[in-house]
Formats: sequence, C-alpha cells, structure tokens
Amino acid sequence: MANLWKQFIDILPKPKQFIAKIITVNSDNTCVVELLSGDRLTVKGTGEVGSMYLVKDNIITTAMPTLVVYNETIN
Repeated sequence: MANLWKQFIDILPKPKQFIAKIITVNSDNTCVVELLSGDRLTVKGTGEVGSMYLVKDNIITTAMPTLVVYNETIN
C-alpha cells in the first residue's frame, strides 16, 4: 500500500530557489538582487551589497560563499 501523505506532498508545488547577488538594500527590509541570468528582482530580507545569497520563495535565507568562476573553451 502506497503512502498517501507522501504522494500528496509530491504533487504540491516546490518552492522556487536561486542564488543571487545583492545590488541595492532598501530601507523597507527589501533588497534588489541580480540573478546569475542577469535578471533583477526585489526580495524580502537584507544583507551586504555585492554578496551572494540563497533566495527561497523571494526571501533571502542563507549567505553563499563567493567563488571564482572560470569559463574555458575546449576545441
């Protein structure tokens, strides 16, 4: 017999989460963030300008480490 609660939880929408860099901190406890794609959003929460954060359901949740990104083309 299948677990009905697990099946129900599986059909619920999953929260949207992404990594973004804070561009501007507003006085009303919101920030303008830039996604890795270049799009900008206004989200709830605050942090340091220029730092990367995990944003879940439009709320800043966790500070992310700043890592160096290398792009290389292999022929």
